[in-house]
Amino acid sequence: MTGRFISLALLTVLVMAVVFFAGMLPNISFETITGDLYLYHWYATAVFYGHVPYAGYYVPYPQLFFVPVFLALIPAFSLENATGYMFSFSSLMILCDIATLLCVYSLAERFFGKEKAFLCGLLYATGIGAAFFVPITFDALPTFLMVFSLWLFLFRRQVASCLSATVSMLMKWFAALCFPYYLIYAHKNGNGARIMKKPLLLSVLLTAVVVIPVMLVSMSGFLKTYQSHFTRSVEIHSLVYYLDTISSFVFHVSPFDTWSFVLLVAGELVLLYWYFRYLDGRPLTLVYLVFAALLLFVLINKVFSACYLIWLTPFLALILVHSRRRVLLFYLAQAVIYLETPVLFKIVYGPLTFGADPRLYYTVLDNSLPSFSLSFTRSSLPYSLPFSGSASGM
Repeated sequence: MTGRFISLALLTVLVMAVVFFAGMLPNISFETITGDLYLYHWYATAVFYGHVPYAGYYVPYPQLFFVPVFLALIPAFSLENATGYMFSFSSLMILCDIATLLCVYSLAERFFGKEKAFLCGLLYATGIGAAFFVPITFDALPTFLMVFSLWLFLFRRQVASCLSATVSMLMKWFAALCFPYYLIYAHKNGNGARIMKKPLLLSVLLTAVVVIPVMLVSMSGFLKTYQSHFTRSVEIHSLVYYLDTISSFVFHVSPFDTWSFVLLVAGELVLLYWYFRYLDGRPLTLVYLVFAALLLFVLINKVFSACYLIWLTPFLALILVHSRRRVLLFYLAQAVIYLETPVLFKIVYGPLTFGADPRLYYTVLDNSLPSFSLSFTRSSLPYSLPFSGSASGM
């Protein structure tokens, strides 16, 4: 396994380098591509100039977001060295992605055997859409912690699994979706509350240790982080935006923005009930359901970003490895995301800038170019979840 994994890790780095520099096109500047890294550098250095996170300035992410932000500052040697910081942060994210690759490889070896495990690793390593975003966002770390949590859970290390998922959740919220599926899986395998009581209790304790000090420093700043995601405007490439656009045109009402959270909760509850009532307790079934929950979150969330493909790619590599048609679907998903961002950046995909840059402020109706990647995600959903009624087809 060691030699094969090393070759896959090297291939991962090569693919990232190729797709990143190939994405340096005339329609997108280097500063735009690395904009989040400049922001992370500001977050890291602002503390040293007397600005307290959440109290002195708004932070859109949970509290442990600052772990990778500060870690990347250590090799940068100087607070003013933004270039060194970007290189340090990107290197950290690439290491996290390689760790995720190892988890995917190990899970695939358990589920399918050595040969198919290598193919799963190859799919993950050559996922060009996700590879472009790994070095320039912090999503690779919470994604690794979530996949590592799943790996730990399936190898019966429930305490470490729940703590890993909790740390991931305290960096970015999507990992919280793991917990109810862990509970149902434990119930289906006859363990239930007996093995989950301690892990969940420790997870709650860890959350309290992280969250309560921030609440004591600035309750308003703490709440603003969470409230802003409920009150913010819908992102112009999200499914919610498209539904409201169509509804407004046909019925002159736009209800989906207001009710998006309710729709998300209802959809997640339907998935949980389906899993609890109809599906089996096999490990691979759990993988499918966690993926379905994540995909639903991406679709119903008010915000849509192409970098969310980082969350989904480990699961896509495991789910779409079984036939040539599914492998083709994997690469189509990666290619379509890469076409939208960066290749067609400001042509198909344009971030909402609230008028700060008029060239980037438009709506779907203005340019008649809906998000390719979101349309592809919706159309390919039945193939991404190749089972219905039971998990026997997995």
